[in-house]
Formats: sequence, structure tokens, C-alpha cells
Amino acid sequence: MIKVSGLPVDITESELHKLFENYGTIQSVTIERKSDESVAYVKLDKDENEKLAVEKLNETLFRDQYVLYLDLVRAEKGTGEGQQKGTGNG
Repeated sequence: MIKVSGLPVDITESELHKLFENYGTIQSVTIERKSDESVAYVKLDKDENEKLAVEKLNETLFRDQYVLYLDLVRAEKGTGEGQQKGTGNG
């Protein structure tokens, strides 16, 4: 699963589908709206497709003014939210 932050408040699911459609089959899109930005969670069909999307889209410009930040996360059972992979001081 990919966590996408830095999105505008008015982002649409359709825009996210358009952004990720070249990287694989989109299985789910969840948008969490906050007062000043939105965060989305996008699930693609394969882990390698998600990795490629993160490599290509991280820190790219969206709508000519928003910088997107993408992280790979793993979904927590039953929550629909994710946890970042590879973080921590272990």
C-alpha cells in the first residue's frame, strides 16, 4: 500500500486513479481529508508496482503547486490504515 501525502484538500478519487493507473491495477483508494491537506492510501495489484510508483512519483509536482510525498506502508488488519515500512531505530 502507498501512503500519499501533500495532496490538496479537494483531491478526487478519479485524480488518484489517473495518477496511478500507469503503475498497475488499482485495488483500492482511501482519502483522509484534513483541514489543510489530504492523505491518500492507494493499493496496487503487486508490491513491485507499488515500489515503482513510489520511485517515480515521490517528490513530484501535482497540479503545478503540490509536492507529493509517497511512502510504502503495510495495511493493519481491520483498520484500512497503514504503517510505514522500514522506519524505526531497530
